[in-house]
Amino acid sequence: MRVYTKGILCVGLLVGVMLSASRGLAAIAEETDPFIDIAAVMRSGDLPRADRMLRRLLESDTYRVRATQTLRRLHDLDEYELQPDERAIERTLAQVGTVMRRYETPHFVTLSDCDAAWTRTKTALLERTFHQYYRFTEQVGLGVVPPERKLLCVVFADHERYRNFAKRIDGVDAPWAGGYYATQSNRVVLFDDRDSPAITDAMTQLEEHQRSARETRARAITAASTESQAMADALKLAADRLDAQVDSNRSRILDHAEQLATSKTIHEAIHLLSYNSGLQSLGRVYPFWVSEGLATAFETDRPNLPFGPTRPYNQRERGFDRVIADDCLIDMHTVVTLPAGLEGADLLGDPIYSQSYQLFTHLSRTSPGAMRDYLTELQRMPSGFFNEDIHRSMFEKHFGRLEAIERSMCRGRGAAALVRNGE
Repeated sequence: MRVYTKGILCVGLLVGVMLSASRGLAAIAEETDPFIDIAAVMRSGDLPRADRMLRRLLESDTYRVRATQTLRRLHDLDEYELQPDERAIERTLAQVGTVMRRYETPHFVTLSDCDAAWTRTKTALLERTFHQYYRFTEQVGLGVVPPERKLLCVVFADHERYRNFAKRIDGVDAPWAGGYYATQSNRVVLFDDRDSPAITDAMTQLEEHQRSARETRARAITAASTESQAMADALKLAADRLDAQVDSNRSRILDHAEQLATSKTIHEAIHLLSYNSGLQSLGRVYPFWVSEGLATAFETDRPNLPFGPTRPYNQRERGFDRVIADDCLIDMHTVVTLPAGLEGADLLGDPIYSQSYQLFTHLSRTSPGAMRDYLTELQRMPSGFFNEDIHRSMFEKHFGRLEAIERSMCRGRGAAALVRNGE
């Protein structure tokens, strides 16, 4: 009996000690849990301070996931208002060399000397791209965060002024580029495609045709007074036809310019978003197919509909079909191990962009979990480090052997697809 009583007493004492220790640990945890302080700051209404506190926790392995989720919820609050980077805006305005108007939306500041109505369509497109980007990252399960400040976009009306700015300020000398994301200055720079050399040349040719139509119409008037009415009618009919062709071609060219402006605005905005949401980081070297595949995967000519890597973009799809039909496929080892930013990578031209688009969209549709894990592992790579063998091994660990991926990606495409597309 004494032994039993003693046992009961010992157990009781142990439970008491455990409960006391448990309460003590809980108190310590409560005292050290940074989210308690953050919650108090949020209740006080100082949301910008809460944002700064959460961003500091993103560097902690212990708190990163929770901080990311809390940061997303903070930015979803109606009361939260993202602030612009006024210093960056002032610095850019001093550099552009022309008078620009400022347009603000919830997540962007756009500086532009283009037509106001046209610019507003592009600012709306930037916002649309923002929401489609975060929709995709949420679907895949990527732990990205909202941008710290409103993101900056610069749009020039004049192509030559754009080129001078790109070369003089950002060190970008790529005459073929329709726009770019400047990593160091953290801004997108674009121009109005209606002033691009190709479009202006096409418009100049149309003006010549229109001049011919006017001359033909003048001859018709002369013929009506000095020659037969039949000749005058024939000349007038020819002038009418020429005018109709000019109008039709002008509409087609302007539609093409608008499509280019839409796709490139989205493309460069995705680069801007990926580097300001934690999906990509300055200093790390990424495979070309990841950086450019991500950006091309969001391109669309119908931005009013959902778009992104799980939604095909016909122009890019046809581009990949042409690569296959023309037997211009780049070997998969090169595709998955080519580093972005490598001088001369763009010289590979359409094939590398087409294959990057196709690879990124194909894997996003067929292996979203593997895509999430692969992109997450890329973020853990050391800054400035890039090794072909390691990147091939990492790719195959998540997605399978290159040969199998290529077969799956190319199945049912090429010449047969071109026939289906009516080309």
